[in-house]
Amino acid sequence: MNLKEIISGHVVEYFEGQHRYVVDGQIIPSVSDLCKKAYPNRYKGINQNILAHSIKRGNYLHNQIESFERHNVMGSSIEFKNYLKIKETLGFDVKQTETMVLIKYQNQVIACGRFDLLVEINNELVLIDIKRTRDYHEKSFTLQLNLYRYGFMQNNPKPITALKVLRLRDSEAQVLDIPIDESLVEEILQKYVKPQFELITDEPVQNTQTILTKQDKQPILMVWIGLGILIGLSLLYNYLVKF
Repeated sequence: MNLKEIISGHVVEYFEGQHRYVVDGQIIPSVSDLCKKAYPNRYKGINQNILAHSIKRGNYLHNQIESFERHNVMGSSIEFKNYLKIKETLGFDVKQTETMVLIKYQNQVIACGRFDLLVEINNELVLIDIKRTRDYHEKSFTLQLNLYRYGFMQNNPKPITALKVLRLRDSEAQVLDIPIDESLVEEILQKYVKPQFELITDEPVQNTQTILTKQDKQPILMVWIGLGILIGLSLLYNYLVKF
């Protein structure tokens, strides 16, 4: 499913098959791309077939949860049933699913992404991401959810006050609290800011024009000096001839 939204005046497109974001016609990195570059060894050594199978099962779980929250369609997997149990235990009310965010830093578009759930718990907004990973990748999860939070809050007045990962894998079910770390977001985003050349102000341009004007006047001045000398000599000659 491809998506298209207007965020902060930018046209944001998501192409699911390629997992690609395009903003105003330009390909932009995803939040996942930034996390992979920050922590490149997360899936090192895992067989690609196993990884592809895990991604497929993860997508299936996400689709079940989204179908339930949007259309009240019940899923059948043990992982989906564990999701319902966690939802009841935490008592959260789902406000948004598959929310797309645009991340800007120093007035530059850096990345785009989508997080799974925006929920309300005790009148507070909480960002939740669903994971089906075997291991808990704390650093990567922390960066990922904090980037989502940063992007969301750039365009929404109500702050997200908590981050959580629901890890659902077969019969395993965990709720993991992720710390809010704004300094980590700043550190990562600074690496992607492209240098901008300073605009030329009016002052140096005026100085240049002044210099050019003086240079243009020099030949004219020399002509006047030459004429003055000739006139002086002519007058002196006439004076000498008379006397």
